[in-house]
Amino acid sequence: MAQSDSRARAAIGARSKRASGSQVAQARRWIWMNLSSELPPDVGQWREFWKRSAAQGVVIPVGNAPSPLEQSAVELIQAARDARLVVLARLDSGMLDEAAVSANPTWVARDAQGRPIPGPSGGVACVNGPYFRDLIPQRIGAIVARSRPDGVVGTGWGGLGEDATCYCELCARAFAASGGGRLPDSREADTATFERWRIWSRDQRTALWIANDRAAQQAGGRECRWTGLLPADRDHPLASLLDVPALAGATPLFFAESRPLRRTGRFRSAIDNGRRLTELAQGRPVILLTPTYHRSVRAFTLSSAPAAEARLLMFSGLAGALAPAVELPVNTTGDARSLEIGPPVLEWHRANELDLQDHPLVASVGLVWSAANASVYGREHSDLLCDAPYRGMVHALTGAHVQYRVLSPAQLTRDLSWCSALILPNIAVLSDAEAMAVRRFVERGGTLVATGETSLYETNGQVRSDYALADVLGAHLVDRAPARLAAITKPTPPSGYDRRGPTLGWLKGPSTDHSYVRLSPEYAARQCGPHKAGERAEPGARHSILAGFDETDLLAFGGVLHPLKVEPSRLVLLTYVPPFPSSPIDEVYPREERTSIPGVIVGEFGRGRVVFMPADFDRRYGIDPICDHRKLLENVFEWALGSAVPVRISGPAVVGSVLRQHGGALVLHLVNLTGADNQVGALGSYTPVGPLRVSVAVPQGLAGARVRLRVSGATPLPTYSEGRVEFEIARLVDHELVLIG
Repeated sequence: MAQSDSRARAAIGARSKRASGSQVAQARRWIWMNLSSELPPDVGQWREFWKRSAAQGVVIPVGNAPSPLEQSAVELIQAARDARLVVLARLDSGMLDEAAVSANPTWVARDAQGRPIPGPSGGVACVNGPYFRDLIPQRIGAIVARSRPDGVVGTGWGGLGEDATCYCELCARAFAASGGGRLPDSREADTATFERWRIWSRDQRTALWIANDRAAQQAGGRECRWTGLLPADRDHPLASLLDVPALAGATPLFFAESRPLRRTGRFRSAIDNGRRLTELAQGRPVILLTPTYHRSVRAFTLSSAPAAEARLLMFSGLAGALAPAVELPVNTTGDARSLEIGPPVLEWHRANELDLQDHPLVASVGLVWSAANASVYGREHSDLLCDAPYRGMVHALTGAHVQYRVLSPAQLTRDLSWCSALILPNIAVLSDAEAMAVRRFVERGGTLVATGETSLYETNGQVRSDYALADVLGAHLVDRAPARLAAITKPTPPSGYDRRGPTLGWLKGPSTDHSYVRLSPEYAARQCGPHKAGERAEPGARHSILAGFDETDLLAFGGVLHPLKVEPSRLVLLTYVPPFPSSPIDEVYPREERTSIPGVIVGEFGRGRVVFMPADFDRRYGIDPICDHRKLLENVFEWALGSAVPVRISGPAVVGSVLRQHGGALVLHLVNLTGADNQVGALGSYTPVGPLRVSVAVPQGLAGARVRLRVSGATPLPTYSEGRVEFEIARLVDHELVLIG
C-alpha cells in the first residue's frame, strides 16, 4: 500500500502542476478572513489560529490605500508569508457608493429609463463600463505591487444578473456591434434577442475574468493569478450570467461559495455539487467556502454558525472531492465559537488528504445536467422545469447509493465506454448530434432513463414536431407538443365541478395537484374489501419497476400528462388519472377513472433498454419528496443497473456515499444525512446511527484486503463473497472514510 500511495502522491502532484503551474493551486486548506477597519489585527492570535487549523492558504481582504483596512491587510499578508502560507488578497467590487455614482456616471448600470440601478450603498457598476474594464484591473495591479500576495480573489466581480438588464449607452453600442441588435425589452417579449443578449453577457463576464487574471500576472509574474468567487450550485451561475465551464478552464483553482439553502436536501446537493464541479475542473482544485457565521434562512454575520451545520456541509463537500475553506466573521471577538468550527475538519483533512483528492469515481451511471436546457427551455421557470427534475434524481440516486458522474450534453458525444446507463432528467433541449449520440449509446447496449419532455426542443428553443429520440423512447406526440409550462401550470378544474370551493387541490400549484397514476395490470379486485363497482383483477404479473406496490392500483402523482402514441413493442406500466377535487370530502373521487395516457414506458432499442417517464416523478420528488416516488425511482435504477451496483448499505439511516478508486485501493466516503437533510433550518446536532451493513463490489485484486475506518479508527472484520466485500460500521456520527486495500 505504501508503494501505491507513493505513486499516487507523485501522480497527484504532477497533475496539479500541469493544471496550474502555480504554487497557489497546491494549497488545499484555506482560511477566508473578514476584517473590520475598527479592529487592529492581532497577528499573534492569527498565527496560532492558522497553525492549529493546518491551513495552507489564507484569503485576506484589502482596501483602497491608504486606509486602516489596507494597513491591516499588509501586516497580515506579511505574517502569513512568514508562516509559509499561500496568500490571496481579496478585492470586493461591483457596488458603488453615492459619491462614486455622482462623480462617475459612465461607471453605473442603468435601467430602461436611463436611471442608475440602485445598490445597497449607492449603485451597481456596469460590466461594460470603465469601472470594470479599466479601474478594477488597475486596482488588481496596484494591490499586487503593494502587498505582494501570491494571487488575488475577486468578489462581486460579475455585475448584474439576467433579471436586470443594463441599458446604458456602452452596453447598447457593444451589443449592437456584436450583431445582437437592440437590447431586449424583456425575456418573454423577444425570446430570441434575449437569448443572444444572455450569451453575449456571459461572454463579457468571461472576458472580465481573463482581463483580471492578465492584470495580476502582469503585476506579479506568471504564477500570480486572479480568480473569482463562484456559486457552488447550478442555478445561481445561470441567473448571474456566468459560464462556469469556460471559467473553470481559465483558472488554476476557484472558490465555490456554498450559498444559503432554504430547501431540504442541501447536504446531498453539496455532494452532488462536488461531483459536478470537479468534473468541470479536470484536476484543478475547487475550494468549497463554508461560512462559520450563521447563515440559513437569515444571515447573522456576527454570530457563530451551529458547528454541526457547518461541519456537515464541509464533510459533504469533502465527499464530493472539494477542498475545504472556512469563512470567518468580521468580528471574532464578539462570538469566538466561530473559531472552533473549522480546525477539527481542516486538521482531519490534513491527515487524510491523499485519500480525499478527486480520484476517479467508481461509477457506471451518467446523470446529465444541461445549462443550455435551463436557460433556453427553463428560462424564468428553470427551477421548476429543469432544476427540480435534476434535484429529484440526485436525491433518489443518493438514497439508493447509486454511484454516478455528472455529464454535460457535450460529453454525450465523447467516449461513453465506461457508462452502462444514462439518465436524462427532463433534458428538453438536445442538439441533433447529442440525440444521435444517445441513440447510438442505447443501440450498442446501454440503458437510457429519460423523463418529461426530453429531446423535444431544439438548441434555439424551438419545439420539435416530435421527440428527437422518439424511436428510442418508443413514444410519439399526438397532434402537437404541450405548452412549455404545461407541466407546472395549475390544471383546469374538472368539468361540472363547483368552482366556489376555496381549498380545491387543483388550485394549489404543481407540487400538490390532485392527480394520480394507475398501475397495470390492476389488482384491486384481488385485494381484501371493501370493493366498489368497476374494480378489476387483471391477469399477469407486474413489471419489476412496480415491485413493492402489489397492494395498490393508484400512486399519487401531482402533475399533468398528455396523450402519446406508444410503439407496439413497448410496455406501459402506468396510466394517468386526471385531477379531481381534494375537498370537500364527499367530492373526493376520480371523475375519470382510467385513461390510456402513459406515465411510464419500458422496452428495448437495439441492444439496449429504455425507461421513458412522461410522468415526471423526478420533478415531483424534487419538489415534494413522496416516499412512493422515491421507491419507484429506486426500482427504475435497479432495473437499469441489474446487479452492477457498487455500493449497498442497509440499516436505519440515510447516508450519502461516494466511491472512488485510489491506485489499487477503494475509498468510500459516507456522510450521515439522517435527521439533517430533511429540515429547512440550520442543523443543531447530529443523529448517530448504526449498526450499518455495507457491501462494496471489489475487483479481483482486492479479494481479502483489509478494511479500515479513518474516522472512528476501527478495523472491521470483512467477509468476501461473489466479488463483494461486506463489513459492519457499528456507529456513524457525522461521516466515515472507508479504505479497502
